[in-house]
Amino acid sequence: MSQGSWQDLFTLPEPELQSIWLLFLVGIIILPYTTLGAIPVAVGLFLIVRLNISEIRTARLNKILAFLSLVIVLISFLSINYLESLVFTVNIFPFFVFFASYQYLFKHPDILRKLAWVIIIASIPIIIIGFGQLWGGWGIDLKAGSAQVVDLHKFGMPLGRMSSIFYHANALANYLQLVFALCMGLWLDTYGKSNRQEQLFKPKLYFLSCYFVITLLALVLTSARTGWIVTILSIVAMIIYQKWYLILGIISLLMSLIFGAAYAPDPARTGLRKIVPSYFWARINDQMYPNRPTADTRESIFQFAGQLILEKPWSGWGLQTFGNLYRAKTGLYINHPHNLLLSLSYGLGIPITVFLMLVMVYIFYVAIRGFHCLPDRWKSARTIIFSYIIAAIGAIVMNMTDITIFVLPLNVMFWSILMAIYAIGKISIQEHTNFSRN
Repeated sequence: MSQGSWQDLFTLPEPELQSIWLLFLVGIIILPYTTLGAIPVAVGLFLIVRLNISEIRTARLNKILAFLSLVIVLISFLSINYLESLVFTVNIFPFFVFFASYQYLFKHPDILRKLAWVIIIASIPIIIIGFGQLWGGWGIDLKAGSAQVVDLHKFGMPLGRMSSIFYHANALANYLQLVFALCMGLWLDTYGKSNRQEQLFKPKLYFLSCYFVITLLALVLTSARTGWIVTILSIVAMIIYQKWYLILGIISLLMSLIFGAAYAPDPARTGLRKIVPSYFWARINDQMYPNRPTADTRESIFQFAGQLILEKPWSGWGLQTFGNLYRAKTGLYINHPHNLLLSLSYGLGIPITVFLMLVMVYIFYVAIRGFHCLPDRWKSARTIIFSYIIAAIGAIVMNMTDITIFVLPLNVMFWSILMAIYAIGKISIQEHTNFSRN
């Protein structure tokens, strides 16, 4: 990548947005390593709100998000532990403000390309640390007083699963599936350009190809079943989009072999297990971790969360109260229900959860509709926009079996991707509507 290209990543054509863009990128780059990354993001947020205050105030969706924020705070006072519930709301409504404001950065798909490149480059040290952790036994326990600054577990967390600088392997898997989806989009976008300008784009294509393989290996080493499935589905979605049906057939065959080794009846199962490594089939059917306590299984956790929802369906029990309730029931502390919908429903009640989900559906509707009616000048960016859409959907699917979205860097990344596709979708729909009227 040439020096000019590097500089271009940090440059916007609108001078009034330049400093905000730099602050935003600095936050994105350093947030996985330290919460201090929230400072430049917050400063940039203040600047972009001041710049676009009239549009932010009048947007209908922003008014809905403001209403939701107020209701979530009020419901938290009805919690069995309202202080804990109120504190946890910082993982929700500040991101409504983040979404409502920073979307005005994304006025052109080229900015999506730039952000994807920055995210990928920033993730390289995280992946290297993960390999060192798993294969070299790297470990760091750094505290500032009682606050944990860096907690790099030797040989992963849980043991034997790559987690890098994240608290758990599942969090790293969620992070990597987001990065991986963006990498696919950039690879295909660059592949198309390299056919026209080989000298300029071939080095980028080689870099992305190597990164693609290394990230896929890191995802495998997280041993996160949902991460594997979401990544495979992302690949399948992109292959179908590209109409590469032969590759789709090969992936389908490989998946059939793995799931057959996990679940097929004998004698087929025994034969397949001679071909497929146990690392895959034993993890998928959970034989890798036998004799787990019943209270530590998803089935038990989901059932208890369902009972809580039935007992208080309207206002819920309060956010971040699940762990103590579950410990009182089973003697085992589980921090959350391992499912985003269950977590919101037990914490906030069914009505607010449904309302919040409808808002998310509307955001995706705008993004997908806008994708289908892109202006002609943006047609070349369809692949990179599509990769953002599948990354956002993948993050939601990941949080149906384990809640990692409330980890600060993942929360920021998810909402950044979401607001990018919403902003581009909104502009596309507006232009399409104006064109139709004329």
